[in-house]
Amino acid sequence: HQSEFGNKLQMISLPILLVHGFNGYPSNWTGPKDRFPEFLAAHGYDPELIRVFNYGYQDFNGKRVYKNTGDLRGLAHRLDEYDTDDAEARASQVDRLARDSAARGGPQKITIIAHSSGGLIVRYYLSRAVEDEFGTRYRGKVARLIMLGTPHQGVDVEDFLDPLPTNFLIYRLMLRLHFLFPPDYREQGETLQTRFAEMGYAAREEWFTDESKAAAAETPAFKQMHPGSEFLKEINRPGALPRDIEYFNIIGDIRASVKLEWWHRAVFDFEKSFGDLLVSTQSAGSIPNAPSQLDQIVETPCLEVDLSRHLSRLVHVGVEGDHPIPIHRHLRWHPKAREYMLDILARTR
Repeated sequence: HQSEFGNKLQMISLPILLVHGFNGYPSNWTGPKDRFPEFLAAHGYDPELIRVFNYGYQDFNGKRVYKNTGDLRGLAHRLDEYDTDDAEARASQVDRLARDSAARGGPQKITIIAHSSGGLIVRYYLSRAVEDEFGTRYRGKVARLIMLGTPHQGVDVEDFLDPLPTNFLIYRLMLRLHFLFPPDYREQGETLQTRFAEMGYAAREEWFTDESKAAAAETPAFKQMHPGSEFLKEINRPGALPRDIEYFNIIGDIRASVKLEWWHRAVFDFEKSFGDLLVSTQSAGSIPNAPSQLDQIVETPCLEVDLSRHLSRLVHVGVEGDHPIPIHRHLRWHPKAREYMLDILARTR
């Protein structure tokens, strides 16, 4: 079988559950941009064993509303097994997928791939050695957890709503040293500032729109993701996670770099990481008190200026599509992230 994603050479029986993040939908994995189950199937993985986690619905003012901002603990309960006639709920259960895999000759433990806060939901589920108030208990059927941009140490509300201040480093430097630069240099600095602002907006767009910021920031899930929350303390405590599971973090690491030279000698060299413009590398790069492996997608827009020759270069600010930037919302379909995921699946199946 040939597809745009590649050749499907053989059927690989590996049970995989996909979990989306805050304020998202199952279509984050299945929509025209991601088409992730199809991508996995094109690389040989049994489509009957690829499931998409569903957060479930609730009634709100007479409307059926998807619970994508609810209590992360309650959402984690849907990973556990319970009797239900709801097909979406059944497809979200870990133990059912494990049994289906065994019936098709596959492993008896599953792989979970989670984006953003979806990783926190899964981690809470895995931490339940005994039942919680929702009746959730982990029963040992997960082999590995691959997380994309998961905020293990939280996302600060203030940084989230305004991650790139107007006095951004490069632009501020241009203003202070304006007498050294011709007008086109300042234009390049402004271009980089504008590009980062656009990427920052795109990174936040999937979480919530400008109109819903205040409301979303008051939801249980968002409060649980704030650094220092009781929820994060619970899942980050020593011994919270089973040690027989492999944990992988795939993160975006977007850095801004400014280099000034005088006759090929550096007089100023500064670099700052903005993570994936939503979650910092510190928050997403490791799990507190648990071993995990890290793959980074590094992008460094860099302004280089030779003061002695009045020459400057603005090195790849990046153009979406032609050169995808590893911002938070792009991690599910970023080519490098997918390369890392395929490599992990091939090494661990």
